[in-house]
Amino acid sequence: MKYLVSTFLLLLTLSSASLGEEVWVRNRPFEGATEGSGTSLKVELPALLEALSLEVKRDGNSIVFGDFRVPVETNAEGKEMVLLQDFSVGAGLKVTRSKELGTVDIYSTTAGTQEENDWASVGTTSTGTGGTATSGAGRGFTLSTPPQLDLVDDPNLMRALIAQFGGLDKGELMGVVIPKNESDEALIMIFKADGLPPVPSVSRELQMEASKGYSNAFESKGARRVSGPTPINLGGREFVKIQHEMNKNGKAEVAESYLTFDGPRGALWVLMLMGERSHFTRMSPVFQPVIQSFKIN
Repeated sequence: MKYLVSTFLLLLTLSSASLGEEVWVRNRPFEGATEGSGTSLKVELPALLEALSLEVKRDGNSIVFGDFRVPVETNAEGKEMVLLQDFSVGAGLKVTRSKELGTVDIYSTTAGTQEENDWASVGTTSTGTGGTATSGAGRGFTLSTPPQLDLVDDPNLMRALIAQFGGLDKGELMGVVIPKNESDEALIMIFKADGLPPVPSVSRELQMEASKGYSNAFESKGARRVSGPTPINLGGREFVKIQHEMNKNGKAEVAESYLTFDGPRGALWVLMLMGERSHFTRMSPVFQPVIQSFKIN
């Protein structure tokens, strides 16, 4: 795979939330926003809490259930969204699905049990992000990694990854976050592309322009855009999230990119979470704290 970043496009296209499955909570239609379907189904957090009469602990851009953290994203409409699969694990919700009706039903159970849920029917189980995170520093950035992951900047490994997966046009691979368990075939590649026009401040519109050029270049190589571009706030910094899917050797691979523009330095940073669909779906919650904590020095 070859990933490119093109120059900014003149036209701005704001994304809109995709229509999700029909969600019911306690046998009543869910009145909040939904996006996606299956294991990618997201629901509007405040509306879900109200429907469940549930109070949660908030820590920055995450909901915390003991050692389990659920990332909170802000979509293009300014609504706070959570991945239902992760939230149901932390809150101990029972989730049932009807393929015939295209519905998802959510019920309260005992926190942490998640008994008899139907996530297995759509091909995945959650991994969670329990344990103590480790702070790490790379060239020009810092982040935190949960105990299942390592931040690596070994030149030999990064050259091998570039040879296998391709690189970023006019960009440099600054570091890689990989699972300690070699059977978990997913990773984050952290790229930095210099040489863009410096600007004193970066607006959401400018971020969207940069992401659209990136996305078009991706798609020109045969990738299919699944979602985005969606502006989100992570760790107090504006990002744009885009997910693509491509076919490699008969297998579906997913690349979920998080882009942020360092205006004063004229640099585009890209965190690319990637892996085969099954590995990506299973490992994505584990990688979320890495993305949430990423900061540019």
